[in-house]
Amino acid sequence: RGLHIIQAQSERLMEFTESFRHLSYLPQSEKRLFSLSDLLHNLEELLQTNFQENNISFTLRCSPEPMMTEGDEKQLSQVFLNLLKNAMQALEGHPHGELSLQAEQDEYIVIDITDNGPGIPPEIMDKVFIPFFTTKSEGTGIGLSLCKEIIRRHEGHLAIKESRAGKTVFHIELP
Repeated sequence: RGLHIIQAQSERLMEFTESFRHLSYLPQSEKRLFSLSDLLHNLEELLQTNFQENNISFTLRCSPEPMMTEGDEKQLSQVFLNLLKNAMQALEGHPHGELSLQAEQDEYIVIDITDNGPGIPPEIMDKVFIPFFTTKSEGTGIGLSLCKEIIRRHEGHLAIKESRAGKTVFHIELP
């Protein structure tokens, strides 16, 4: 029994160490011009089965099309994928989940990811971007902090615009 406890603790420590390594060794951004709208449409296609299996209605709006930006396509893809997966998890068990991603380009690129889930409780709202803070039993708590750091390295801003029962909006601004 003691060996099983030691093994379980060791595995948790290894997970923690791996998470910390990911957080502290974020590779340098390889910025180049790419189509942000194509990236978002590819993510929509990638997640289409997940949306259908979880009864989630997904809407993607990009204006203008194509929307071009300069940045690290892989890192930005990871940000959007993480935010969309978090929103899907928030909608688990919701009979009529709605998730939207709206991207607009004017002076800045503004992206809002909105879901109609239960919202983020006010008492943890200012903690969600802190590394290793998590409300998930399986989570490591680095996803949102990594997203925020990637957006910061792109000279942008990531924040929670609004969160209440029935509506949560993650807001990104990129130059």
